[in-house]
Amino acid sequence: MGACPNCHWAEFPYEPPGWNLQARDFFLTEPIAPDAEGYLPVPNKPGLGVDIDEETVQRYTVSD
Repeated sequence: MGACPNCHWAEFPYEPPGWNLQARDFFLTEPIAPDAEGYLPVPNKPGLGVDIDEETVQRYTVSD
């Protein structure tokens, strides 16, 4: 959506207290949060644009 010049809105699940940034983005090192004007910043890091918390991912990994 960040690459589409005509994308005016995005669905962004955020319904505190049960569905907050930490619950939704638990596997990221930092949650993706809207700015003061309600806009979502487009991540600018390489790859996915965010950093994955590898320890958290490993905690929820199921091995065969």
